[in-house]
Amino acid sequence: MKKLLSLLGAVSLTATASLAVVACTNWTNYNNFENWVNETKVQYKGDTGEVVTKGSSAVIYIGAKDNASSLSFQAAVEEFLDPTGHDFNTGLKNLSTDNEDLGWNIKAASGALKNGYSDSTTWSTATVKKQTPKKKKAYWEKTKINEDQKYVVTKDKLEEKVTFNSIILDEMSQLWTSKPMKKIVSDVIEENIAKSLLSSNSNANADNKVVTENVNTILASLTDTKGPIFLTIRNGVITGFVNGFELFYEFNQGDSKAIDETLGTIEEAKEKRKTSLINLLSAIEKELNSNIEDHLLYNGSPTLNANPTGKAVFTTWDEGSSNFDKDKQTKPRPYQYSLSNQYLNNFKK
Repeated sequence: MKKLLSLLGAVSLTATASLAVVACTNWTNYNNFENWVNETKVQYKGDTGEVVTKGSSAVIYIGAKDNASSLSFQAAVEEFLDPTGHDFNTGLKNLSTDNEDLGWNIKAASGALKNGYSDSTTWSTATVKKQTPKKKKAYWEKTKINEDQKYVVTKDKLEEKVTFNSIILDEMSQLWTSKPMKKIVSDVIEENIAKSLLSSNSNANADNKVVTENVNTILASLTDTKGPIFLTIRNGVITGFVNGFELFYEFNQGDSKAIDETLGTIEEAKEKRKTSLINLLSAIEKELNSNIEDHLLYNGSPTLNANPTGKAVFTTWDEGSSNFDKDKQTKPRPYQYSLSNQYLNNFKK
């Protein structure tokens, strides 16, 4: 009897420990990501075509505390968008408005201007479902589509607004491997890509299995990136992404060059840091006026990924390979990090 009680106690202890591990998983990033995507959708009044809230655009930045190019982007946002407080979140809020000094035009980025795309462009009217037949490969199909013109989302139903949001991971290795990030991919991003493709006129008569193959191709390309990554969203649809950022000396511990090392004066280094941010915003603007199908299937979208704009300007654009070495004594600053006095002096110039 004592042995039985001991065994039951051990089983109970093991189960409790397992529950504790599950409970420790933080799903904040998953919930935030889903909300940020949904917040950009057009809201209608009941079953009518009356628009209650116009759709909008968003950029979701995903970086990591141990990644040099992520910290470089965050430092650039602080330097040029919050020069007094050096607060990254405040800088992102300021980036969600027009910024003439950085050439960032909300109106253009939000689709108010054509930027080479016709006014007839529509966004995501299809409802999709993933079918999983027995002994056959799963495939995506369109379950219904609103043909009624009142539900077709065109530019007149989108407001001139772009909201920047951020997910900061502890390590870049968690980008597509942690439980919340995997769930973001499986529950949100994959369906989002399927919806985008099945809403496209180019796939109106396409075989579902062919479309599914394209979904898988796009998903693989996206999840193959190391980050930092900037996902662009319009009316609940992922239109594309930009990945990587210029390396700054302060956040580079590897052998690769960084822009602050290559120039002799503070003013020149600061100008190059500013140009790197301007270059990124230009690529993001083009992504917001694109679609993910062209971006990854046909390379029709002029992005840093398909057309290396950043690399054409700099030789130190980093796509996530530069992480801090945990075994070294010098470790990355925790977020929010404290910049060195020398770096702060650079900001004041």
